[in-house]
Amino acid sequence: MKTASNQTGRRKKPNTELNKYINSPFYYIGDIMGPTMDNLDRLVRMPYGCGEQNMISTAPSVFVSEYLKAYTNPDLSLLATAARYISIGRFL
Repeated sequence: MKTASNQTGRRKKPNTELNKYINSPFYYIGDIMGPTMDNLDRLVRMPYGCGEQNMISTAPSVFVSEYLKAYTNPDLSLLATAARYISIGRFL
């Protein structure tokens, strides 16, 4: 008869949902804006509406233009479009 003290071997992992995710891939991106770089043009929109709507629709253009100014190879046409939409947003 075997006792608990002299048993050898490995314990089996319990079959749980967590085991599916133990070997899942992990991605590291050094630039927090990296994944959105392909779609920056979708963030720049013409401002519209009343004051609150105008601020909400102009804010992404400001963020994109600041990001592009800090970027080494900015898209100049997108930067010009963002600047135009920001100036329109100030006067609506």
